Amino acid sequence: MHLPAGDDECQRFQQRGVLVVPDFLSPTEADALAADASRVAARRAIQIRRAVEGSTLDYRVVTGDVIKAEAPALYEIYESTQVLEWVRRISALPDVGLSPHIRSAVNINILDRAGQQYRWHNDAVPFTILIFLTTLPPSAGGAFTIRTRDGGVMAIPPVAGQLVLMDGRQCAHAVAPLREDVLRMTVPMVFPAYQVARPPGLDDYLYAPDQS
Repeated sequence: MHLPAGDDECQRFQQRGVLVVPDFLSPTEADALAADASRVAARRAIQIRRAVEGSTLDYRVVTGDVIKAEAPALYEIYESTQVLEWVRRISALPDVGLSPHIRSAVNINILDRAGQQYRWHNDAVPFTILIFLTTLPPSAGGAFTIRTRDGGVMAIPPVAGQLVLMDGRQCAHAVAPLREDVLRMTVPMVFPAYQVARPPGLDDYLYAPDQS
């Protein structure tokens, strides 16, 4: 794992609320984790499909409890002291920690059909790491888009092995629609500050499977 933590990275994050690490994982590491994630998702992913504020939330998700039991290499990244200390360093907040809510602490999110997207939203807790496990061609869409603290907008194309750290509570973000049937697989990991409480009932809302 490559986690740069120099003064430039810290300053960039404080200014923008987002930091991109293009080579967090080597191609070999990314391929191995993608294979694990695909294997678990084929058997255990939950289909989420519901109308939200005029749009449709439509994707598949593997929750943290399943990842911990069946894809331990992914969960070990989340529990890694190296990763946690890096988030604390970049955010300049020593009270950042791991989430006590295992289902939402680590997920595998999957989009694979043209038209699927994730609407603009803010997170319930301040800090999220997003690891990309697949690379999409430019024609496929599916960019991760975020409004930065300094008023800008970043569009980040999915590239396997890339990591994004963001203050998702301050910086609204979205996934642009897929324009092709192509696998887009990411792993969000949540690192709350201890004084921030997760709203009650949020996990039940997010992970209730499609009933249609």
